[in-house]
Amino acid sequence: MLNRKFFENEFPAAVKTFASQKKCENPFMEFVLYSGQTFMVLKILKIEERWIQVEALTEDRESTHVFIPYKNIARLCLYTKAPPRGSLGF
Repeated sequence: MLNRKFFENEFPAAVKTFASQKKCENPFMEFVLYSGQTFMVLKILKIEERWIQVEALTEDRESTHVFIPYKNIARLCLYTKAPPRGSLGF
């Protein structure tokens, strides 16, 4: 289940393992919501009891802060680099 404990205790190790295996210093994270909306996440800024604050890229590749309730996150993906422009799914 995706919750505060997952993002504090399990996710950092998963990202570290991915980065080590793929020889990638800073992997990109993709958060896919149940609504179908997708965020290419640069970093996690804050982890709270019911939501997470992230720095993500907009469709125009501008940085923005997004607050996402855990219950809205359907899937997490890790990538070695950001997908090509126009494929972020906004």
